[in-house]
Amino acid sequence: MIFFKKLFRHHKLLIIQLVFFMIVALSAPFLANEKPLIAGNNEETTFPIFEKGIFLSEKEFDWIVMPIIPYSQNTLDYNNTHSIGPFSKQDVKNLRYRHWLGTDELGRDILSGIIHGARTALLVGLGSMLIATIIGIILGASAGFWGDFTIKIRPITFVTVPIGILIGYFLGFHQSLYRSEFSIIQFLANQTFNLLVLITFILLSILLGQYLSRKLFYERKYNLPLDAIVSRIIELAKSLPSLFLILSLAAILEPSIWNIIWIIGVITWTGIARYCRAEVIKQKNTPYTESVKALGFNNFYILLKHILPVTLQASTVYIVFGISGAILAESTLSFIGIGIQADEVSWGSILAEARKSPSSWWLAVFPGAAIFYTLMLFNKLAVAIENQNGNNYTS
Repeated sequence: MIFFKKLFRHHKLLIIQLVFFMIVALSAPFLANEKPLIAGNNEETTFPIFEKGIFLSEKEFDWIVMPIIPYSQNTLDYNNTHSIGPFSKQDVKNLRYRHWLGTDELGRDILSGIIHGARTALLVGLGSMLIATIIGIILGASAGFWGDFTIKIRPITFVTVPIGILIGYFLGFHQSLYRSEFSIIQFLANQTFNLLVLITFILLSILLGQYLSRKLFYERKYNLPLDAIVSRIIELAKSLPSLFLILSLAAILEPSIWNIIWIIGVITWTGIARYCRAEVIKQKNTPYTESVKALGFNNFYILLKHILPVTLQASTVYIVFGISGAILAESTLSFIGIGIQADEVSWGSILAEARKSPSSWWLAVFPGAAIFYTLMLFNKLAVAIENQNGNNYTS
């Protein structure tokens, strides 16, 4: 908490801009939508914005409260098709219905697309890096802390654990249904349950391997070279071009924002794991940690209480840089048409419309500026955190 207070005190303008970006992204359906926020008559009050389907008529209500921008990301204005510019004459009812940033070929409002695209960017950036952080910290911290000669297992466990991983993945993640109407909370709850299923089967496979080894009189234990295994996986993954892997997997899987989140998260965890492993090894050999060991505390307590908090703070820089990288990767995929679904919108999909109408400069300038501005904010945040960490280490 003290760290974030210092960060806000030294970088108030940057934090305010990031908070504003997040507020706009999270409240996108309430800022740009063709449905009223609230409507009512003498008999009842309803909230059409939370109802599914198309809002048909305003006549049945005595009063309505509309969003600031009366267009959703997929609203088609047939009177302003063929890329009407922001300064061109527009066929609208009044000034309220003007397209302030223009329209695309189908008559969709660009300002609404920019706002809803911010929600897509935030969801992809935070969601993918959450997955990458969980995988990277677990594997990197385990490899750095226990090394190659601490964990000892019986031989049959080497067979049962891979089988448990495959079964857990099939019953958990492989059988999951990802729908575009999932909210962020539903997605996180779904993935948490799938992760618990996978962990449960891994633990059961370890117990089964230990039981079978005792029954078959395989009492000898072998070292589990955890550090070597994780390091070789990281080296193998880093040797392959990440953008090529993302493009290949995105082309194979069904276009979906949830698939994009998982693809980016699973591919980008290696950098966090390598950074976390090095930091854990550094903290494990400090005099402070050695004194805690001398007091008799167990390894789990030392790792969770004294090493991981410092490691997480140091890894924050890499995670924030990863968020901007994930946003750029999603925009690239949407630009070439293999990212999100057709009824979803992102800054990359708006940029792709500029190829159909090269003279429509607003289709390239406004989403391009949004991408540039967002990446600049997160990169400046990463630099600010790095400077703050440096000041903490030297003080």
